[in-house]
Amino acid sequence: MSEKINNRQHYLLLDAVRGLAAIIIAIFHLKRFFGWRYFHPYLAVDLFFMLSGFVIAAAYEEKLRTEVLSFRGFLWTRWRRLYPMYIVSLVVALIAFAVGTIPSKNVTDPTIATIDPHLSWSSLSLIGVSFLLLPAFGSLSQGAAAIYPFNVAYWSLEYEVLINIIYGLIQSKLTTKRLAIVVITLMSLLTCAAYFIGNLDRGALRGWDEVACGFLRSGFGIFCGILLFRCRNQLFLMFKNLHGIFQIFFHPWLLMGMVLIAFHLPSFQAWNYLFDCTVVFLLFPLFILIASQSNISNQHLVKLMRWLGEMSYPLYLLHLPVSWLIGYALARLSPHHMLKPIDGVITIAVCMVLSVIDKPLRACVQ
Repeated sequence: MSEKINNRQHYLLLDAVRGLAAIIIAIFHLKRFFGWRYFHPYLAVDLFFMLSGFVIAAAYEEKLRTEVLSFRGFLWTRWRRLYPMYIVSLVVALIAFAVGTIPSKNVTDPTIATIDPHLSWSSLSLIGVSFLLLPAFGSLSQGAAAIYPFNVAYWSLEYEVLINIIYGLIQSKLTTKRLAIVVITLMSLLTCAAYFIGNLDRGALRGWDEVACGFLRSGFGIFCGILLFRCRNQLFLMFKNLHGIFQIFFHPWLLMGMVLIAFHLPSFQAWNYLFDCTVVFLLFPLFILIASQSNISNQHLVKLMRWLGEMSYPLYLLHLPVSWLIGYALARLSPHHMLKPIDGVITIAVCMVLSVIDKPLRACVQ
């Protein structure tokens, strides 16, 4: 087997949990459909950041170190991976916005109107900066609370691109010791931010506290993922040498279950910051480390896990604008329509179907 195939095989559990986390975020954002309440789904974004860092290190670290891949080439590769699906989702969001501005006497459910009411077509500049993946600050925001009014989910993508650029710039000088210092520093700052804010649910809205927390979450997650990749063999051997009952707690499927359960646990009130930090600083790294070394032999399970990984990014970007379109359509077809869980299931299913265009789109951008 080639190294590429081995790596891909090792990361199947990571693919699976990324897809499941994307579904959890979609259900959380579509709570007007499902009526379910989660208290910690925002932690899935921190998991995304950490998974992204691990995979980036696996794919590009050696190429960047040996200068097989230049800084410009690295940015182009990341742009080709992230931007095409982003544009598709933005176009869908703009269509949803246009449809939402059409008056209809059938729209009686206030939860249908989900796009920020402050937005108007008067600011073409807002659409322009959105195509450039730039946040809307100052007068561009038109009073909207989110830094990406057309789709609040874009905030994490912006920070990921920013941290990717920083990583590409400093990678040649980023020894493992220096990387560990960066991770510990970001972890300390993020802990302080979580303590003063009360949790880690920040980054999507305007305000310096949001910007600072968004940067710290993305920075810690991605650089921690890179550090985990560099130290994976040594750390895995340390856990592998544990004996008896302790090894049970480091079983990949058990850790995967703990990760998914963590999103659903109730609020701990004043202790939410401590829970969030424990999950992000301990549970997520441990899961990624153990799961990255796991092999899956069942071919049906392999296909399912790969599909979950492949559809996670499109689902994350598309679920909100697609839900708006479906909500508007249902409201116009049926007066006094109240959104139901089946409408949310249809929304997620549509996004999963649309995810098949992600690979062909990237293949077209050379």
